Amino acid sequence: MNTNPQFPIAHYGRPGTALIPVGSRDDYGQSVTLQPDGKIVVAGYSYNGYNNSNDFSLIRLHANGSLDTSFNGTGKAIIPVGSSWDEGRSVTLQSDGKIVVAGSSYTDNSRDFSLIRLNADGSLDTSFNGTGKAIIPVGSRWDEGRSVTLQSDGK
Repeated sequence: MNTNPQFPIAHYGRPGTALIPVGSRDDYGQSVTLQPDGKIVVAGYSYNGYNNSNDFSLIRLHANGSLDTSFNGTGKAIIPVGSSWDEGRSVTLQSDGKIVVAGSSYTDNSRDFSLIRLNADGSLDTSFNGTGKAIIPVGSRWDEGRSVTLQSDGK
């Protein structure tokens, strides 16, 4: 295991593989995309220990697999969206470098579509819905966003 704090990734004897802890327990990578500069963005969800639930989570790696600490100061971000159980499922990049993640969040006894938009540095983009987050009820109870893409006009 690599114990270098500048490269806190456990390697398990297989070239090209790494285990990167994000939350306090369970981490699920659900979607990956490459930035034009070769950096790798992985989105999913991680157990946060608070409220006994999951939150959206992301990591950004350099092309060599090391964490990009210019992203949220650590290369990792955990973002609570709803009141307890959030699952990021899909990630895409805007042409301006902003990162969009779609999934679902638990609110008011149901699950709704949810989105976050981050600036390139990993901070929430508050020009998106005032908070960087949006929860959108579509049906009457259980809505789950599983994929996201951008239209040619940026929507």
